[in-house]
Amino acid sequence: MTKPNDPPIGRTVLLALASAALLALSLPPFGLFLLPFVALVPWLTALRGADVRATVWSGLAFGAAWGAGQMWFLAPLVWRWTGSVALASLPLAIVIVICAGIGVGQGMLLRLCLQNRIWFLAPLAWAGVEAARGLIGPTAFSWGNLAHGLWSVPEVIQHASAGTIFLVSAWCLLPNLILSYAFWPDAGKEPTPHGSSLFRAAFVFCAFLIGSVWRFSQLPEGEVRPVALAQPGIDLAYLRGDERSARVDAATQDVVNRLLRGPGFDVAVLPEGFWSAQGATAVTPGVTKLPFSVLAGSERLHPRGGSPFQSAWGFSAESGEWQSTDKRRLVLFGEYVPEGLRRLLPEGFNLGFLSFRPGGAPRLLTFGPLKVGSLICYEGLFSDSAADFAGLGANLLAVISIDDWYVGTPAYDQLWQASVWRAVETGLPLVRVGGQGQSLAVDARGRLVRMVEFGRVETPVVLLKVPEASDAFPWRMGFVYACWAFCLALPFWVWRRGRGSEA
Repeated sequence: MTKPNDPPIGRTVLLALASAALLALSLPPFGLFLLPFVALVPWLTALRGADVRATVWSGLAFGAAWGAGQMWFLAPLVWRWTGSVALASLPLAIVIVICAGIGVGQGMLLRLCLQNRIWFLAPLAWAGVEAARGLIGPTAFSWGNLAHGLWSVPEVIQHASAGTIFLVSAWCLLPNLILSYAFWPDAGKEPTPHGSSLFRAAFVFCAFLIGSVWRFSQLPEGEVRPVALAQPGIDLAYLRGDERSARVDAATQDVVNRLLRGPGFDVAVLPEGFWSAQGATAVTPGVTKLPFSVLAGSERLHPRGGSPFQSAWGFSAESGEWQSTDKRRLVLFGEYVPEGLRRLLPEGFNLGFLSFRPGGAPRLLTFGPLKVGSLICYEGLFSDSAADFAGLGANLLAVISIDDWYVGTPAYDQLWQASVWRAVETGLPLVRVGGQGQSLAVDARGRLVRMVEFGRVETPVVLLKVPEASDAFPWRMGFVYACWAFCLALPFWVWRRGRGSEA
């Protein structure tokens, strides 16, 4: 079968929308995990013959559809903050516009690769845009990535330990390209890969797959350590005032009693914001002495006053000392608002409690043999945050979270599923605890060891093989930087190549 050399704009836009829909089906709540290998075939096929105008329109369509499908949870979230439908619609509309612009950039870079005989480098362009959207700037949000749906099959995603989730996304693009060229070859138009070129691309894909399966089978050496997942089973997002204080105090006593009655453990991990200035008088981080080691989240006041930090607190029963590390990636509008922008917001936008400041250098929390890198809620989405802790010598990751804001939306699932990716990327076991859930434990290769039932008070002790340190490739973020360099250089290279051809 052949495709038209110059598909009309309408057809290009429809094919882009088809790709956006297939990508959405690979993500929560649908989770059709094989779709990342075929989802982009329609759009890639259209871009091979599209002119600039068609590419722009298709990019706008793809980006806007992706944004609406992945970010719609913002509307009910902001509505619960403000009580205003108009104000709730505004952030979603802004995000969709931003995503549409990103889609244009993504489409243009893919088109340059496909129409300039370097189709095999298109995966770098795709991964570069994904990583830029997910890691750069205050609006960074590592969300809805092409590879995300593969979290449930950790056997095939182990090369994330060499280049993060974005390398796996690049790898997923290869079969999309192969299928596009194999089933819809250009009709006498160059460049068209020969069969041997497609075979080499398939060989690279299979080589990564085999290497991933091999790594998955090789669990790193380490000592088995007991860790308690202390899920209080209460809504920590929307409770306020006296009700919150009473519920948190009662849950604190319940959790502490369960931990005292249960089997021994090296550390108990509790949620973000559980021991908070807004509640719990039973435990005061930094002051109270406990009969066991614990890691939980609470605010930390700045020594010179002003906005507090969102922090992870650790108490070591061995040393009797408290430790803390501060959250460095804050949620824009969720945990802070730039002062200049705050003055422009309508009065109905209730942001009085959003006044945290970002932390400085990360610090490990030590509990005997455990050196824990603590990712606070939203930070669990970011490959570079986990890499920083692994680089410091962490041998266990902990995600302490409040997911209750997102219950009932696909955002809830993507947040906890991201924990599997952080474990695979770093080659470290990971524990995650939320207020109502989702609490879980993952081994160093991404296998789910234990999941705690949503909404229940549970304090299970899980046994995890803890290595001495990460066995992942230490410079795995280098793949991301290489992709960014490629995306920046590609337009310039094409321009220089065009001038050379004219000469």
